[in-house]
Amino acid sequence: MNPAVERVSDAALKALDLNLMRHQVAAKNIARANEPGFLAHRVSISDQAGTAESQPGTLPVRLDHEVAEMVSASLEYQLIADALSRYLGMSRLAISTRS
Repeated sequence: MNPAVERVSDAALKALDLNLMRHQVAAKNIARANEPGFLAHRVSISDQAGTAESQPGTLPVRLDHEVAEMVSASLEYQLIADALSRYLGMSRLAISTRS
């Protein structure tokens, strides 16, 4: 695979994973909202390691914030997936016209 295409694909896949995790964490926060003492978790991104993980927060769950987080994560996921699909389609087209 072309190194440029591979870099773009890898970055897009990491972004998709991040948004999936954001969605899952918000869903778990909603599911546990009525637990006494439960604090909303948030996704934390480590710039140095390039990884993300769920971290306990300091605030109680607010359903409106969690729903907004789920919608935001879903929309970003869809946009990234669509952009990646278009990019790969254009790359395929460029490769096929060279032959």
